[in-house]
This record gives sequence, C-alpha cells and structure tokens, in this order.
Amino acid sequence: MSELAIREAQHNRDRISSRLIDLVNRATEAARADEISDQYDGVLIALFLLTEFESREALSALLDLLSLPDEQLDVLLGDAITESLSLFLSVLADPLLDHSFTNLTISLWKYPCRLSHRPIPLKLLIRS
Repeated sequence: MSELAIREAQHNRDRISSRLIDLVNRATEAARADEISDQYDGVLIALFLLTEFESREALSALLDLLSLPDEQLDVLLGDAITESLSLFLSVLADPLLDHSFTNLTISLWKYPCRLSHRPIPLKLLIRS
C-alpha cells in the first residue's frame, strides 16, 4: 500500500473502515481455506488504520483472525503478533479506555510511536 493510499484512507475513514474490516475478514476466510495469497498483504496496514480510527467494529474481525492456527497467523501478521497486537486489542477492545497512558512511548516495528489520537507515523506502515 502506498503512502498516498494510506493518507487517502486516513482522510476518508468513514468510507474506508468497512472495507478494511472486510479485508481482515476475507483474509481470515482465505487462511481457513488454506488460500492465503499476496492480496492479503494489507491486513496489517488495515489493522493499524482501524486502530488509528478507533474502529470498535473491527474487534470481532480481529478476534476471528486471532483464532487462526499459529502458522497462518504468522503469515498474515508476522512480528506484529508480539509487537503490535497489544496496541490493537487495547484500543479496539475497550470503549471506556481513558487513554491516560498516551504519553508513554512504545515501540512498533522498532520505531518510536506514541499512543494517542494522532495518526500512526507512515514510516510504520510503508515498506522500504
């Protein structure tokens, strides 16, 4: 996904959220059918964007994805399982979360990032 596509998604969050959730659901279904392909490379970016949007509707899709066997989950999420999963769950799972920890610095993909309502830095989402 290009930087332009990510920025466009950020500016159209209401229109794009359901599509991102659909991508996560389709990837989960494909993994269950043992049909994972490159078309699902955007799942991780979709999860970062849905987390940035605080899209609570995405929680069931994320939990369904997490029910996959370890090997398939690793193909779809890679190191994000250990590096970013807690961020996804903490934001998507708790609508009452007060974000009192927003000034804590965390590490995502070995880049500093702050938990906040600000967009996730694009360098975290774009492959080199």
